[in-house]
Amino acid sequence: MSARKKGCVSPRDTPFLLQRETSSDKSELPSSARTITMNGIATNLSIDPRSSEAAIWQQVLNYPLGNPEAEPWLSFVHKVMMETGWSQRKAEKVILEFRKFLFIRIVTPADVSIVPGLMVDEIWHIALLYTTPYHDMSLELLGRMFHHRPVAKLKDTEAVPELFAQTLEFYRRYFGEPPALWRYAKRRFQFFGLTLIWWW
Repeated sequence: MSARKKGCVSPRDTPFLLQRETSSDKSELPSSARTITMNGIATNLSIDPRSSEAAIWQQVLNYPLGNPEAEPWLSFVHKVMMETGWSQRKAEKVILEFRKFLFIRIVTPADVSIVPGLMVDEIWHIALLYTTPYHDMSLELLGRMFHHRPVAKLKDTEAVPELFAQTLEFYRRYFGEPPALWRYAKRRFQFFGLTLIWWW
């Protein structure tokens, strides 16, 4: 695999994207997998619970997103619900997947680019709205700013499917098979003011 630019690539506004059929089969998880529940949603970490990665995941899982001092109805999950129209249950599930994306960024080399699914990218965009908490989170969890880098040139979109497939391999290494919400769009573009998306 050729060298890539540092950081992460956003799937937004990229015309050539990758589909991934996924399942939530937990039978492939090793016996050492650790199950952690967050807001009633179970997540499995497919590594030794005594490892440093398990400690990092616990830190990522517990880190407050958005403004931790906000009233409940102004919490991060409610902001996601208002921005996306999702139910609270769906918002919490996708936020959990965003936390997994953060974890993958922490445990992979900084010069390896990773790409989130579109729903996870929605959470990333909302997290960026909280500029000060996002900056603090980046420094505390990664030790550096976690920059969002949308694809800037059409030719760069050719690398996105490969980078997304690579990201899913990292995901499987730590969490097993990714859920369907990690699916990717085949095409996304504007047509008379409407955003058209084809799933494959």
